[in-house]
Amino acid sequence: MNKYPENDRYSLEPSFDLLYDGKLLLTAGEFSSLRSSGAGGGAGGSMLSSIDERSKSLLGVPAFTANPGVFTPEFAAALDIFEIKAQLSREQLVHRWKSPSVAADSIVYRDGSLLLVRRKKDPYKGYYALPGGILDDDETLEECAVRELFEETGLRGEVAGLLDIFSDPRRDPRVRMVSAIFVVQAVGGELRAGDDASDALFMDIGRLPDLAYDHNRAVEEFRNSRFFTRQG
Repeated sequence: MNKYPENDRYSLEPSFDLLYDGKLLLTAGEFSSLRSSGAGGGAGGSMLSSIDERSKSLLGVPAFTANPGVFTPEFAAALDIFEIKAQLSREQLVHRWKSPSVAADSIVYRDGSLLLVRRKKDPYKGYYALPGGILDDDETLEECAVRELFEETGLRGEVAGLLDIFSDPRRDPRVRMVSAIFVVQAVGGELRAGDDASDALFMDIGRLPDLAYDHNRAVEEFRNSRFFTRQG
C-alpha cells in the first residue's frame, strides 16, 4: 500500500551560517543578500552595520571599504570561503539524504498467528506492521532484527532465516529505506508493547488488516515460503 503517493514531490533544502572561531560571522540569509546585491546595494542598513561590526570583531577589518559597493579583501575572501563550504556541505548532506537507510523487520509466526505491532507515530500511525527498525552502526542486520523485536514487543528471538530484501524506493515516505525481512523464532520474554509501538499482539494470519508500508507483501511471501510450510 502507499498512503503517501505524492511524497516524492516534496524536498528539503538545508541552510547554513558561517562561523569564525565558533562565532557567527555571516548568516546564510545575509550571504544570499550580499551576493545578490553587492556590498551594500539593496541590503538594509541595519543588516550591513551588523555585518560590518562582526567582521571588525572577528576578522579585525571591516566588511566594506569606504567606496560604496566594495568589499574589503579579507571579507571578500570570507565570502568565497562561505560559498565553498556551503556548496560542499550541501553536496555531502544531499548525498547522505539520498543514500538508503537500512532496516530489519521480523516475521514471528506461531499457532496460526502472526506477531504485529501497532504504530504509535507517523508514518502510518495507528496501522499494524511487522516489528522492526533502523540498523545501528555497530550491529548486523540479524542483531538489529532481534533487538527491534525485543524493544517493540518484549519478546526475545532467534533468526531462522532471511525471507527477502525489500528495496522499492517509495516503500517508506520518510527516506529511501532498504529492509531485510527475517523469519524469527520467539524464544522468551513477555509480550508487551514498547518503543514506537502502542500495541503488540498475535493476530490470525488469515484475518490480517491492511498493514503499513509493504508488509502485506512480506506476509504473502512468507505464506508461500518454505518457512511457512515448516511452521504452519
